[in-house]
Amino acid sequence: MASFSKQTETFTEKHLEKAARMRQAVILELFSSIVMLTPVDTGRARGNWIYSVGAPNRRTDSQPNDRSGSRVTGELNHLVSGDDGIYYFNNNLPYIGALEAGVSSQSPDGMVSISLNRVKEWIRKNEASLHK
Repeated sequence: MASFSKQTETFTEKHLEKAARMRQAVILELFSSIVMLTPVDTGRARGNWIYSVGAPNRRTDSQPNDRSGSRVTGELNHLVSGDDGIYYFNNNLPYIGALEAGVSSQSPDGMVSISLNRVKEWIRKNEASLHK
């Protein structure tokens, strides 16, 4: 029979791994949703989302990027696997606030607020699996 200490250690490891997977899933879902809801004209706004850990990245791409957003979501998938810390996802274009406010008919309700609500609902639906 395993000692109480070993049982506690095994329980802790199991749940820390689950928490890490959940954190990864939430970050990918949230950030990918924001990218894909970003209106596309030239592709610059969608392609200028920047992911960083620890501090916001202040870079602004000067050229339009991948209109599909696959470059950004691909980077996210690679970067989020294993990072711990405070996550930043920002877009430094001067008109991104206007897009979030709904000036584009492609995304009249913004991108970030809708994505946050989607992820909150996803967490509520999957909350029970966190406690198994």
